[in-house]
Amino acid sequence: MFLDKSFRSLQKLQKSLKLTYFFATGWGIAWVLTWLLLISTQQRTVGQPPAPDFGQLSFSQLPSASESGSINIPTDLKKQLNYDPSRQWQAGQSPATFLKLGDFQESFQLQDLSLKEIEQKTGRSLSNVPLSQFSLIKSQTLGSLAAGNPQLNQRRLKQVPLAQALLRKNGFNISRVGNQKIEQLLKRYPKLQNLSLNTLNLTQYQISDIPGLKDLSLGRLKNWANASIADIPGLALIPWSRLPNPPLASGGIARLDLALGEVEQPATRPISGSYQAGFAVPCTNNCAHIELGDNPIAAGKQWISGKSQQVKGGFGVLGALFNGQESTGRHPFGKAFKVAIWEIDEPTGTVTTAWFFRICKRGFIDLGCSPYGVGPIPGFVYQENDWIFLGI
Repeated sequence: MFLDKSFRSLQKLQKSLKLTYFFATGWGIAWVLTWLLLISTQQRTVGQPPAPDFGQLSFSQLPSASESGSINIPTDLKKQLNYDPSRQWQAGQSPATFLKLGDFQESFQLQDLSLKEIEQKTGRSLSNVPLSQFSLIKSQTLGSLAAGNPQLNQRRLKQVPLAQALLRKNGFNISRVGNQKIEQLLKRYPKLQNLSLNTLNLTQYQISDIPGLKDLSLGRLKNWANASIADIPGLALIPWSRLPNPPLASGGIARLDLALGEVEQPATRPISGSYQAGFAVPCTNNCAHIELGDNPIAAGKQWISGKSQQVKGGFGVLGALFNGQESTGRHPFGKAFKVAIWEIDEPTGTVTTAWFFRICKRGFIDLGCSPYGVGPIPGFVYQENDWIFLGI
């Protein structure tokens, strides 16, 4: 009797597990089949492609900021970060001038690039670019340039005119040490390591005048995180698909069925929100949004405008920036930036989107990430019946 009951219980458990498995599998297959179906019909539909061509998009091609903004970091937090992410940006300013390498140390990982790799990815030589155009060099010392740079360390002082000029500028007599290697000089005279290149007229020198500079990853250079994209020659020209950790389209797609203005309220079937608040944050007041269709999972769901709703964002110490809030939205292309529905013109069925970036400091000293508040950068424009990528 006991064995018979156990056997029946086992059968019930097995049946339950099968149902769970087939439900989960069916859910995943539904996404895949929906995506394939919509892709196959897309060419018969007039509308925006569901995902951008990251092989063509670069920082230099991002539209200018549509609104002004700022970040103010307390002094004690700057010390923990080892750089100052404080900044201001104006409406009409190019994002490459106020987005910093430190903003992308987790997402795009720009610090892993070297100038040589930038040359390879853009097809443009940087050897003859004046050092004055490589603003990060102004933060370097002779010691920081020599660290992990065998090409510079093994050169004799007389072979590096820039190093000779740097020593002379700081009152050193180089007549007796011209034949010594840079590495030997730095060990013999440790004070030389602190000589700043900012004391030189850098317009007189080119990138090729510092041996091994092009081979150093940007993250090896002092104060790299505080450099803007525009401070690094050629970086803004790299297609995003060729970055060390490029953005990738993810999740399903759906048709933009309806564009509804703020008179529409409430919005109780949301598909928008944030990583911290979840992606189903309802709206009760001034709920401009789009409604989605032609997707069995997302049909009838609402993506609320980021101008209408703020949600909890960020985590850790940096989560306090922007008052801990960010525009509601989704992440169709990964964590590097957030996509928010922005302006909605109901009479014409036109919808604009905006992109927002954030600041992170992870690792041994983990300060978390700020809300997505650096922006807005104008994104794609959609019309009713266009396909829109959902991601998460």
